[in-house]
Amino acid sequence: MYTLLIGPDRTDAPVEQWLREHGPADSDLMVLSRDVVAAQLLRSDQPPDLVVRVGAEGLDSSPILDASAECGRELPPILVLTDAAGELLVRQLAESSIRAVRMPITREGFLKVVRDALTPDEGIIAMSFDVRSPMPELHYGRFVGESTAMHRVYRALEKVARAETRCLITGESGTGKELAAATIHDLSCRKDHGLVAVNCGAIPENLLESEFFGHRKGAFTGAVNDHKGRFQMADEGTLFLDEIGEMQLSLQVKLLRALQSGEVTPVGASKAQKVDVRVVAATNRDLLVEMREGRFREDLYYRLAVIPVRLPPLRDRREDVSLLVRFLIDLVNRRTAMPVRGITRRALDTLIAWEWPGNVRELGSTLERMVVMAESEVLSIDDVPPHIRAHVGLLDDEPGESSDPHAAPLLPDDGIDLAATVERFENSLIVQALERTDWNKNQAAQILSMNRTTLVEKLKKRGLLTREDAERRKEDEP
Repeated sequence: MYTLLIGPDRTDAPVEQWLREHGPADSDLMVLSRDVVAAQLLRSDQPPDLVVRVGAEGLDSSPILDASAECGRELPPILVLTDAAGELLVRQLAESSIRAVRMPITREGFLKVVRDALTPDEGIIAMSFDVRSPMPELHYGRFVGESTAMHRVYRALEKVARAETRCLITGESGTGKELAAATIHDLSCRKDHGLVAVNCGAIPENLLESEFFGHRKGAFTGAVNDHKGRFQMADEGTLFLDEIGEMQLSLQVKLLRALQSGEVTPVGASKAQKVDVRVVAATNRDLLVEMREGRFREDLYYRLAVIPVRLPPLRDRREDVSLLVRFLIDLVNRRTAMPVRGITRRALDTLIAWEWPGNVRELGSTLERMVVMAESEVLSIDDVPPHIRAHVGLLDDEPGESSDPHAAPLLPDDGIDLAATVERFENSLIVQALERTDWNKNQAAQILSMNRTTLVEKLKKRGLLTREDAERRKEDEP
């Protein structure tokens, strides 16, 4: 296998040097100066694995195109290193095997273009799904994710688990607060005892005290037997108080007393009971705001938030989306016996670009719907929900339409919000550049041909910047 470089009049010297230094390591480089010779090689029994042509001039009448048409079989893609005028010519040719690549380009950027070009069906991301194979390993406890933000969470959970102290887990809905509590319990010395969870917002107010502390027979109408409360059930184990911000003030006082004394008094009882419980609480509300508004007791907050742990939203760890996609599709495959084996690069990039306001929970529901409703074994852009495609300007795509990112979009009959559409398209390209460079802003700015400071300003303005990045912004800027 080899890569064929066509550079008329030896204008290809800088490109040749670049390809020899940064090109695919498993491919030799053959350099030609004439398209006609390249066309002969394309018709041979051993065609090159890739053709790189310097410049688009004369491409519309090149024998390379004739060789492609006459061959009658799938030929290696032709990448044209060119400028803006050359890109326009490539779009006009509408040849699926030809892609315009503007120089300069990073090694990672070029190799991604090569991988996508050499892989049919828009670049299928093989998932190796097999109902007989073991489930993909969780990366930590019950979590999937290798991002820097999640590694900070893992370190915090491990430290909390080793200590016999209370923890307050905060984060948006769907970020995995219950998983974090379960991980703390599983890694603690209390793992052999119960983890008892209670949703503070799901229990009627008149039953809250009984649910937490238990009651004696006859304590109230309907109390026909003694009843253990959640504190007693969790004795020597862990009590997880989910949505603690929903708890009524009247019960907050009694909870504070139980935390201070380590004792609970069942409803209708005259004597308190000792309990040995490790309390972990969670909320998606800002309890500091709740305190200022008088809806949450300050003394209870500081009792619960001995160690605060914040779970990042999925939009702040987009590099984990592809890992979660693989894990969740495999999970759905096993539960529903569906045969999905992969997802196209275009569909995956679209999922990565979405904001995921419902976080991992929303991603899981979306993938389950995509898998169950899929028409083939490979999830494509057509399987992505319309509202997500609209976010990256793909709402009007039709099956079979060219996936060329340079193709001109169609204007809907009822018009379009130009500013919003342009911003969505620009956001998609920015996120792709960041994903391609592992969120290295210097390299991403180079790919996008913009100043790094301009890129950082766009990220901050559009909410694509993580909190940690925002805090380090002044230090990072030159």
